[in-house]
Amino acid sequence: MKIKAFAALFLFILTSVHLQSQSPKKYRTYHNERFGFCLEVPFQIFEAQRPPENGDGLRFLSHWGESLLLSYGGHSLGMSLKEHMEFSLEAGDFRDRKRELSYQRIADDFFILSGYVGEKIFYRRTYLENKIFKTLYLEYPKTQKERYDKIISHMVKTFPYCPSN
Repeated sequence: MKIKAFAALFLFILTSVHLQSQSPKKYRTYHNERFGFCLEVPFQIFEAQRPPENGDGLRFLSHWGESLLLSYGGHSLGMSLKEHMEFSLEAGDFRDRKRELSYQRIADDFFILSGYVGEKIFYRRTYLENKIFKTLYLEYPKTQKERYDKIISHMVKTFPYCPSN
């Protein structure tokens, strides 16, 4: 009798562990075929919008409409990473809306721009790899900073590299 009870308990524990290991993932991988990059997107927060015909990236909106996620690529056309960052600051991203830059960093293969646009925080990370710029851009409410800090931390660990099969 004790053996049957032990076996039943063992099977119960084994089944529980197996079910926990199969819990649904919080992120799904977006793979951009045209520019060869991937991004893990929190699907419980963001919904993909209609993709552009040229396949350069994808726009995601939060289910509540307050946050934006963009992931896109583009040819460098001979522009260096530093030149692209300066262009983004002087004429590109900053020309149409008033942004307050609070952080910028440039490394060998990427740059980061972050700050505020109105009541929102923006975060942009752009990589240069094989003459292709690969960009991750988020815009979200200041009140959601703690939540999005965790999301960004996860996404930048995988972006722009695709998992090998």
